Amino acid sequence: MVKQAVPDPLGPRLAALLPGFKEVRVRVVGPVAPGLTLARAHAFASALDIAGYETPKGLPRRADSEKTPEGLVRAEAECDTGEFRDARNEYYSYRGWFLSLLLTEWNREPWDARWERADY
Repeated sequence: MVKQAVPDPLGPRLAALLPGFKEVRVRVVGPVAPGLTLARAHAFASALDIAGYETPKGLPRRADSEKTPEGLVRAEAECDTGEFRDARNEYYSYRGWFLSLLLTEWNREPWDARWERADY
């Protein structure tokens, strides 16, 4: 199931690219300035972090040193596996992935994608 903060054609396409998740929550964050490093565009804490993030199979990955072109937007997705680490406390035992996407503005095609395991 896909939940979206703002209705966008990206949600169903993203769910199809990321099978096996109980729920995928998508949020379009906003436009990305041209000329940013990928670390800045994805809003990572440091440029050193960018290489440590993986890219889901089927989604594009740009060179870590590449700069953003004009016409991108950033989106975030929480990909919930439906698993819990601790059955005693399901609220704080979430298992899943956090996905940061840079998309073309006009058709929401993925331009760069990075994700990390998100266990809470």
